[in-house]
Amino acid sequence: MNTRILSRLERLRESLWFIPTGAIGLAVGLAWVAPRVDAMLRDAQLPDWLSAMVYRGNAEVARNVLSTIASSTITVAGVVFSITIVALQMASAQFGPRLLRNFLRDEGSKITLGAFLGTYAYCLLVAMQTHPGDNSDPIPLVSVAIATALTGLSLIVFVWFVHHIATSLQAPVICANVAVEMHDAIERIYPKDIGDPSADADESAHRALEQRFDDEQSACPVGSRLSGYLQAVDGEALMALAARDGLIIRMRCRPGHFVLFGTAFADVMPHDQCTDAVRDAIHAACTFGNRRTPLQDPEFAFSQLVEVAMRALSPSVFDPFTANTCISFIGSGLAHLAQREIPSAYRVDDAGVLRVIARPTSFAGTVDAAINLIRQNARDNVAVTIRLLDMLTEVAPRLRTDEQRIALRRQAQIIFEDTRQTITAGYDRQIVAERYESALHALGRAGRDCGVPGSAHPLIAQ
Repeated sequence: MNTRILSRLERLRESLWFIPTGAIGLAVGLAWVAPRVDAMLRDAQLPDWLSAMVYRGNAEVARNVLSTIASSTITVAGVVFSITIVALQMASAQFGPRLLRNFLRDEGSKITLGAFLGTYAYCLLVAMQTHPGDNSDPIPLVSVAIATALTGLSLIVFVWFVHHIATSLQAPVICANVAVEMHDAIERIYPKDIGDPSADADESAHRALEQRFDDEQSACPVGSRLSGYLQAVDGEALMALAARDGLIIRMRCRPGHFVLFGTAFADVMPHDQCTDAVRDAIHAACTFGNRRTPLQDPEFAFSQLVEVAMRALSPSVFDPFTANTCISFIGSGLAHLAQREIPSAYRVDDAGVLRVIARPTSFAGTVDAAINLIRQNARDNVAVTIRLLDMLTEVAPRLRTDEQRIALRRQAQIIFEDTRQTITAGYDRQIVAERYESALHALGRAGRDCGVPGSAHPLIAQ
């Protein structure tokens, strides 16, 4: 699917208005249908069991009932909105502002708002169509029955909403939800095919060709027309453009990077074929925004867990249990990523001609992004240091390549060196040394088969 469409769908999912607006629209349609059904059933003889279930009063009482329901539901809708705003404020203060998008993506608050606003709109519109003094109008049997059913449904949704908010604000649940998004992003992005990956034998030739981009006479830079984060790149569109015009396009940035206005984010070769139409097509294939998203940026979900851990390690909070929970889920993501095949930066078309040079995320770079900040702020915290080393030990059996083991071994060595300078208690230093030796031992062995398929999507307990 086109990346721009995916980006718009992502924005809709993060919006508070879409589901409530849709519920109001459905309520308007139902408020138009129900009175007409009442008109059709005006002289009908209903079965006894059905007559006992529907409203049998007059139009005046029916209008009073609808008005009461409408006023009550709009009041509760205000309470739901207030609870949602308080939850967002608490999440922003305790877990970081980047976690707000996870709460905005949560459908529970939006469904609850939609239920009460839809019920309010329905009752208000039906009450406006009910005329107590006009005996020619039918008694709104079906309309009142639907209003009663919507009220009952709204009450059930409200009880569930209170439980949902109380549960979703717990730190382990927040971390688990972020981890689910992290695994989904890894599963969606890797392997990411843009054309056909080139063979290893062609890597050296492609690197030599890439060096020609450093020559200003050979390559033409494509500058950004605005400042913002590169959120997504439509690789298929770039490949089609390059193959059609005989171009080689090199991306200087990858999704998640911030691009300044006027800064080159891509290059085109040959120079003389870099027309305005080509620049427009490259810009159309790239989606920019004011924040990072996990659409094509797997490091973003890791950074969210890192932010929660950093907040937990701050002096004002000091919650090492939450930090350890984040580290556990980070380990789950690294183990998943280690099993995925990161594609080559050099992408060729069907004829085997190099067309696109991408900037894929490396495993080592993701490891650094996921661990560095936590390690740097937990130098004097024995519990968090031990959990970091244990996490590296747990991830070790899932590694496939020596490069992956080197990346984790380097982190283990840095963690141990930091603790030698900051941890003074002999017993604590001994425990850290033992965990460090265990990590090195695990990272020095080949990956073991644990009976879990390497391509399986990890399941996060809910």
